Amino acid sequence: LDIGPGFTLLRSGIVGVILAAVVGVCWRAGYPRKVQAWHAELSLVLTTAILIAPISWTHYYVLLIVPVAALVSGRLSLPPWGRPVLALSVLLMSLPVVTFGFQGRIANAVYERLLVSHFFFGGLLLLGLLMAARLRVDGPAASLPDRAPPAGVQKA
Repeated sequence: LDIGPGFTLLRSGIVGVILAAVVGVCWRAGYPRKVQAWHAELSLVLTTAILIAPISWTHYYVLLIVPVAALVSGRLSLPPWGRPVLALSVLLMSLPVVTFGFQGRIANAVYERLLVSHFFFGGLLLLGLLMAARLRVDGPAASLPDRAPPAGVQKA
């Protein structure tokens, strides 16, 4: 399957942005000190792995029931705006894939390449919620005075 260099470059850019965002949140939050922080980070890894996989079948998204259940049950703290976003995320990941044939080359291309990707968009929303949940557990590392300095660094 020849996909062309443009698609490869775009895909690599999207994967890079997703990885940078997740790593940045985990870095900023610091070492997880609570069980909820561990759950948030494991959920982030699972969701990220599914989103950046080169091939992601729709049944892979069933694995995201685990982070969704953690958010719904309150095991991970949702931000105030989180419930409607979580509902939209679950809805997008639950809709069946239906293919339509549109008249016109552009309309058909937009549908096939963008609108069929509702699983991906639902996963992105879930990833955003999980990043917010991770920051809500311990908060940014800079605001925690009890954090031990790295080895070889004296505490000021």
